[in-house]
Amino acid sequence: MSDDWNCPLCEQSIERDSSKPPPCYFHTCNSNKQRNGNERGACRDLDRARKMLRQKYSDWRRPYEPVSVKLIIVAESPPANGNYFYKPKQKGSHGGELLFTAFMKHLNFSSDQKDVELRELKRCGWILVDATYEPVDKKCDLYKNDIMEQDFELLCDELKKVRSNDQTPIILIKKNVCETLVPKFKLTRDKFNVVNCRSRDPVVPFPMGRNPFHESFRKMRNLGGIFLPGES
Repeated sequence: MSDDWNCPLCEQSIERDSSKPPPCYFHTCNSNKQRNGNERGACRDLDRARKMLRQKYSDWRRPYEPVSVKLIIVAESPPANGNYFYKPKQKGSHGGELLFTAFMKHLNFSSDQKDVELRELKRCGWILVDATYEPVDKKCDLYKNDIMEQDFELLCDELKKVRSNDQTPIILIKKNVCETLVPKFKLTRDKFNVVNCRSRDPVVPFPMGRNPFHESFRKMRNLGGIFLPGES
């Protein structure tokens, strides 16, 4: 089965077998050939391309990073529709952004300006990072999980940079993210305070419909020592 796939760096659309994860999820693109004078292009340099992609999204996130991080949330990836958790809009705060909407509801905070809402998240000391920065939300689970495993070391490096210390609680969001990354965090030599690893039920579902996202996330928060006003 094939479908159109956009290179996360140059946004060129190419046809790819969506049922199989390629050895490299980047491709030879003209923009990188021109920029690097390299016949193969930077998209064929997997490590470099991945780092470039993470930098692209971290630039959007930087204005909203807390000085002291109290909680790190790990989601799957930015969506393929071009939206991004840390991409502010002028108005219409966050239409269609399910995860962002869920967090604002969880904090009982709302504004018609997404920038204001992002600054409230910053004030709380919360930050969101993604397991991978290739938009994989429309791909099959095999592809998603393979890419997350490939990017695991980059995720660990990013967590080390944004956390306040090695006790900063980390919560994984979405079933396949939890099932793929919890075993890897348990085996890594680096010390991360991944709350899901200490829970009998490590899965926090992605907020859709009437699923128990808020209850699961609250329990995981509390287990990590993060309480909202009125909670104890």
